[in-house]
Amino acid sequence: MQSSGIQTQVKHFLANDQDYARFSYNSVIDERTVMEVYAHPFYRAIQGGVSSVMTALNRINGKYASSNSWLLNDLLRTELGFRGCECLLIPGCERY
Repeated sequence: MQSSGIQTQVKHFLANDQDYARFSYNSVIDERTVMEVYAHPFYRAIQGGVSSVMTALNRINGKYASSNSWLLNDLLRTELGFRGCECLLIPGCERY
């Protein structure tokens, strides 16, 4: 798809389990569950050459996905090997 000039994006990284109260929801998840359940679909998309990743709106272990250093740097960049663009959804902003 990207060879024809179309960029692909996978979303919502990570643990976007519900839409109700999505700005205030806190997903409390241990690292093993993240790796075994939540990260795998994103890993497969990265292997497939996805060009961007959009963050989720919820909190993960108390920190919003868009400002969670462990999530974006350690997991997404280092563990999963993502080298593309991050689209950060920031709760409280009127525009996305």
